[in-house]
Amino acid sequence: MVVQTEGVSRGLLVFLGIILILAGCAAIGMPMVASLTVELLIGWVLIISGIMQSIYSFSSRKWGKFSMRLLAGILYLIAGMMLVAHPLRGVLTLTFLLGLLFVLEGLCKIIGSIQIRHVLNWKGLFLSGILSLLIGVLIWRQWPSSAVWVIGLLVGINILFRGWALIMLASALPSGGSAQRSAF
Repeated sequence: MVVQTEGVSRGLLVFLGIILILAGCAAIGMPMVASLTVELLIGWVLIISGIMQSIYSFSSRKWGKFSMRLLAGILYLIAGMMLVAHPLRGVLTLTFLLGLLFVLEGLCKIIGSIQIRHVLNWKGLFLSGILSLLIGVLIWRQWPSSAVWVIGLLVGINILFRGWALIMLASALPSGGSAQRSAF
């Protein structure tokens, strides 16, 4: 979704791009630190979500809705507290789940691409599915040792590419131009 607001300057996009590239390189260079940071962030998000969900449950007028919302809030809270209290175990669990996500995503892409094989360029989706499946299998084959580097490396690569994307966006702007501010 693109939000129409005052433009973002070319210089600001380049600055943010450079910051993200440096942060991405740091995460790639120190994947365990980045993995623990992501794990702790997820833990705190779950804790805050659990608290908010539990508070929200009291707005329910029916016992069934109240109890289900409260239970969900308590589960979020417990999961978040476990991640924050035991970050290394959390990284192991999240890495295992990430491998599962890649495997399932790969299988879905492969099946989906076969179902639309009559469409031009379906092979790109098929190849993407194969790569996702392979990444998931590689994560699992090296698990639990892959937990030390996988999340941090993938987050670092993502941040790095986001930085390059901002710099490329800035270079595409006319001199003195501005871009629409994106919600992403």
